[in-house]
Amino acid sequence: MWHEIGADVIALVHFGFLAFVMFGVLLGRTHRWWRIAHIAAMMYGVLIEVFYWPCPLTYLEQYLRRQAGQGQFDEPFIAHYLNQLIYIEAPQWAMIPAALAVLGTNCGLYLYLWRKDKLLKG
Repeated sequence: MWHEIGADVIALVHFGFLAFVMFGVLLGRTHRWWRIAHIAAMMYGVLIEVFYWPCPLTYLEQYLRRQAGQGQFDEPFIAHYLNQLIYIEAPQWAMIPAALAVLGTNCGLYLYLWRKDKLLKG
């Protein structure tokens, strides 16, 4: 039971990290520390997708699911849950353009905010 709860908590943390990577600019526009954390998280997220590096959270969640007797999934975390959430079959290679689009959008928003002088208020 505790392993199952732990795996679910790790999955929620993983989703939270992904949400922060995608939408962290909303926090980063107001405070310098959020901005630094968000940029670092974006870079880490893009590197994981581009180089197909395994995410430690995926390994931890899969370990806890095995301990709980639930088995594990074969594909990476994003592909597994993305497929379940929006019912598409997205291969891992398709995640690279998506990651780069998130990075480009966030960088564009930071540039826009910087030009509007809002970025310097953090």
